Amino acid sequence: ARPAAAWLFDATGGGAPGKWLTRLLPDATERDIVMRQLAEGFNCPRSSAVGRYFDAAAALLGLADCNHHEAQAPMALEAAIAPACERVLPYRIAEAAGDQPMEIDLRPAVLELIGRLDADEPVGELAAAFHNTMAAALAETAARAAKAAGLDTVALSGGVFANRYLSMRMAELLVMDYELKLMAHRRVPPNDGGLALGQAAVAAARMAGIKSKVA
Repeated sequence: ARPAAAWLFDATGGGAPGKWLTRLLPDATERDIVMRQLAEGFNCPRSSAVGRYFDAAAALLGLADCNHHEAQAPMALEAAIAPACERVLPYRIAEAAGDQPMEIDLRPAVLELIGRLDADEPVGELAAAFHNTMAAALAETAARAAKAAGLDTVALSGGVFANRYLSMRMAELLVMDYELKLMAHRRVPPNDGGLALGQAAVAAARMAGIKSKVA
């Protein structure tokens, strides 16, 4: 629920609708503390993790307010997807400038999302729309970056790609629409399991190097 409150706060320039904040953070004390932290930028570092947006969307749709185990909220969001929904919410992409990287702006998406929730649109369709939006934004950004770098291959990696719907949707966009080659995980998981395996491989290589030097 806290990433959802932060997303609303950011999208509205600090004027997040009170009814939504009350719905997300029903405890008045917690709500006051979180909003003060956001206003003052205290102990609330910015994150570029896609997973936090999945947490936020799940909370906004009333599917989860806390992760009691890893990716609980994002899994609930994926499970809620209504089939055959092609809707994409609005988003913006800011081009790279100087030292600033290309940036996806999802503020328009959250405002559209709460507007459609206020209109009592089905949660399943909005869960699908959120996934479609993330896939479209990520695929477009990857395609722009690949073109700028003169590359024709994109690799999908990171815990968010344990989400089958997102992975399949992005694969379709990257291959069919942007005509790019795709690399994706098969035998090694894209999340922390794959990271741990990579760390173990690096450690093994270093140990082997040390042993060979001693010999």
